[in-house]
Amino acid sequence: MSLGNAQIDYDEWVTLKPILNNYKFAGYINSTEASPLEFLQNEIIPYLPISVVYGPKGLKPILNFLYEGSNLYIKYGITANSEFLQNSPIQTLTNSEDVINYYTLDYAFSLDQNKYMSSMRIVPDINVNFNLQQFSNVYSVLSSQKYGIKKGEGESKYIHNETTAALVCRDIVRFKGGCLRAIEYIASPRYGYLEIGDIIRLTDSNLFDRPRIAQVIKKTWNQLNWLVTVKIENHLQNEI
Repeated sequence: MSLGNAQIDYDEWVTLKPILNNYKFAGYINSTEASPLEFLQNEIIPYLPISVVYGPKGLKPILNFLYEGSNLYIKYGITANSEFLQNSPIQTLTNSEDVINYYTLDYAFSLDQNKYMSSMRIVPDINVNFNLQQFSNVYSVLSSQKYGIKKGEGESKYIHNETTAALVCRDIVRFKGGCLRAIEYIASPRYGYLEIGDIIRLTDSNLFDRPRIAQVIKKTWNQLNWLVTVKIENHLQNEI
């Protein structure tokens, strides 16, 4: 990424290093048409549990709040009150048509044979015969029970080991196994410290019976207060 001549928020990348180092990529880049950043955006980042945005200190990663273990990266605990007040109905960001709970990833591309040599699959069947090509977990099963079997597939020329392939399959199902919702809050000026991508623990007794993990996805100033939109974990996280 340093070859892209862009400012980089190294502190944020180091924070997620324990997660990102679990994903291994390899391969050759023969084209000079795409910039280093474009290559990362097209070939690497889609298979990581992050998105990349420009922050005050440069390019930084934003961990998907649905990532298994994201509670370790919660920045703040916020309780809804007169200074952080619901300002919209619960909005649906994704619906059942977007759900994936059965995912196949083709990987280990061979230049000599011009084809993918391996595939990894997560299926919504806890009794599946686990091997180096397929597995299951409770999350995919719960999703299929709620929405029916929803298939998806992908391919990567830069993934060559089964551990990374399995992690990608797990992440896809976890991120897309349920419908996502969002809520806008009107917040007092003192909440100016919130940044896009911050993972928070939100307590709102008017909406939920327990605190929920949420992620800030939008923040604007309306001359008097902040308008903060948060994405809320779906019901499947609550059942596990």
